Amino acid sequence: MIEQLMFFHDFIILVIVGVIVLVGYFLFVASAGYFYSRGIYEGQRLEGLWTVLPGILLVFIVFPSLKVLYYIEEGDSADIAVRVVGHQWFWSYEYLRILLGEIESYINSRGKIRLVEADN
Repeated sequence: MIEQLMFFHDFIILVIVGVIVLVGYFLFVASAGYFYSRGIYEGQRLEGLWTVLPGILLVFIVFPSLKVLYYIEEGDSADIAVRVVGHQWFWSYEYLRILLGEIESYINSRGKIRLVEADN
């Protein structure tokens, strides 16, 4: 599972770097004035192309991400499951597979309630 996650991370980084390099190249060429065409400003094909290409790119990103999500949900081999809930002044921990009940973090080691307050 972790190998799939690392592959997905590398794939996304590759896509991001590719997009940044491509956009940077086009910005450099456009700002340097090397290329000027009236077809760019009213080119229906170009507008269609830069509308369709990001959609295709998103499709190529969706399938690996769904595969990784499936593998993450499939891997249920954990020895312990903990549900952690943050309240305003303390945390509560609930161990789901062990019958310990719920533990709240505002009680210190001597069993007394730790006073946490703010007077603003």
